[in-house]
Amino acid sequence: MGDVSVAPVAVARNLGTWFDTNLRQVTHITNPCKAAFYHLHNIRRIRKFLTVEPTKVLVHAFVMGRIDYCNSLVNVNVM
Repeated sequence: MGDVSVAPVAVARNLGTWFDTNLRQVTHITNPCKAAFYHLHNIRRIRKFLTVEPTKVLVHAFVMGRIDYCNSLVNVNVM
């Protein structure tokens, strides 16, 4: 771009979705899984203070949202 050189990167993030140079989306699958396990660990730490319904709400809010985000992109590239 002009007199500035732009170096290519192996993985880039666009609108919350990770893309690599081959569009395999390994990083896109790995990073949300890490975030989901982080939230599951935190929910587990407070689980003894919660009943079943608030636990379900927390899992739905924190974990399922991370796993399902941009899932349609992953399904399209698998075919």
